[in-house]
Amino acid sequence: SLAVAPIALAGLGIVCSLIGVFVVRAKEDASFSQLLKSLHMGVWAASGLIVLVSLWLLRTLFGDIEAISWLGLWGSIVTGLLAGLIIAFATEYYTSYEHAPTQGIAEQAETGPATVIIAGVAVGMISTWVPIATIVLAIILAFTFAGGGENFLLGLYGVGIAAVGMLSTLGITLATDAYGPIADNAGGNAEMTGQPPVVRERTDMLDSLGN
Repeated sequence: SLAVAPIALAGLGIVCSLIGVFVVRAKEDASFSQLLKSLHMGVWAASGLIVLVSLWLLRTLFGDIEAISWLGLWGSIVTGLLAGLIIAFATEYYTSYEHAPTQGIAEQAETGPATVIIAGVAVGMISTWVPIATIVLAIILAFTFAGGGENFLLGLYGVGIAAVGMLSTLGITLATDAYGPIADNAGGNAEMTGQPPVVRERTDMLDSLGN
């Protein structure tokens, strides 16, 4: 059961990611924030499904085994999943032009390229605190939830399955990442074929969204 659980969770994650993809909807002439919200809905839907199906999976596999707390392992999976979402949100905050960090870097261009480089390096360095703190806390929580205080190896298993939980929605997150290069190529094609400016504006928006 211990060997089957991560593999089964990854397989269920693929199914949940496919369902999450179909949740994504966008209106005509949608703004950047509306497109971003639409992508968030897909990721959140996939994550919510993973929380539910992992609860069923662990209860099925470990419900009759007294030495293993299936509810604790479920807590480890949820911890990993939440850690991934927090890191994604922090990455979006420090890289999207809708938020202050990137806008601050752009404003430095008024005084020259050197200040842009300094601001960019500074923001890049300070942006690492969120994923570092999140990962450290997630490791501690996953280890504890799985019963690491009583069984060290079981705690390590909890950390491992938390990582599987974090990556279980990789299908939809990679799909959103693909928006960047695909939209960038589409923008180049639109420009070379003389399409209206609005086409290039839309591809640039999708390019930024994917990035």
